[in-house]
Amino acid sequence: LDLAPVLSAAARVPQWQFVLSGSGPLLGELERNAGRLPNVVVTGWLNQAQLAVLHERATAVLIPYRNEEAFTLSLPNKAIDAMAYGRPLLTGLDGHLPRLIQEHGIGAKYGPHRPLESILLDWAEPNDVTQKMGLKSGELYIDEYSYDHVYGGLVSTLESMTRENRAS
Repeated sequence: LDLAPVLSAAARVPQWQFVLSGSGPLLGELERNAGRLPNVVVTGWLNQAQLAVLHERATAVLIPYRNEEAFTLSLPNKAIDAMAYGRPLLTGLDGHLPRLIQEHGIGAKYGPHRPLESILLDWAEPNDVTQKMGLKSGELYIDEYSYDHVYGGLVSTLESMTRENRAS
């Protein structure tokens, strides 16, 4: 994770609340660094029901991974989760995810050219822009990443491969 831009934004836009969840080797350091910011809550690990409540209440979902090949070439599960709940995505990643975000208008990429705090100031609530992004995000999930779509595509591919193997 690359949490420096997130904590920097939290310090600069106190009107936004940041809820950071998960566990791992960075948790202690994150708790120490976030402890000085009253608008940052570090929850630790959450179960599915707790995550659902958090997603439903969120204005947007941060995907603060480091620009490592495993993340720039793929679509992180957290992005799919955010789309499943119809939430805009915010990431500092390069690669596949920001291209998807831009192509479908479902969030924004932050970085040196546009700091996270700048985006959050533009997205001051209530905001039709974030609501529209959320709707598009949810639609993209249903059309491309939902269980029905993915499973149906897998079944079709496997059936096609089976037919091809029988024919040869």
